[in-house]
Amino acid sequence: MTVEEVRARVSNSTKLTFYFDGKPLFESTPVERGLSSYAHNDLIFTFWGDSFYLSDGYPLVLDGDWSSLSNDVRRERDENAQKRAAEWDKFVKYIKDAGKTVE
Repeated sequence: MTVEEVRARVSNSTKLTFYFDGKPLFESTPVERGLSSYAHNDLIFTFWGDSFYLSDGYPLVLDGDWSSLSNDVRRERDENAQKRAAEWDKFVKYIKDAGKTVE
C-alpha cells in the first residue's frame, strides 16, 4: 500500500484500531497535522510528508515544549497514556523486535 493509499483510507476514518495477534490493542484518531482545528487529548495517528506518527494528542508537543498547552491538557494526556501503557509497551516491543524503529 502506498503512502497516498494509506492517507486516503485514513482520512475517511474517525477511529483506527490497532490489532496484535488478532485482538484489538488500542485505538487512535486520525488527524492531518496542520489541518485540524480540534484539540485531541488521546492517541492520534498523523502523517507528515511520507511518514506516519502516533502521538499522545494534537496539537503536537514538539521538542518537549509544553508551554502552549495548559496543565489540564497535559494531565489528561498523561492519564490517557497511562490507561494504554501496557498495550503501548507491547506494540513498541513488537516494532522494535521487527527493526521498524528509529532512535
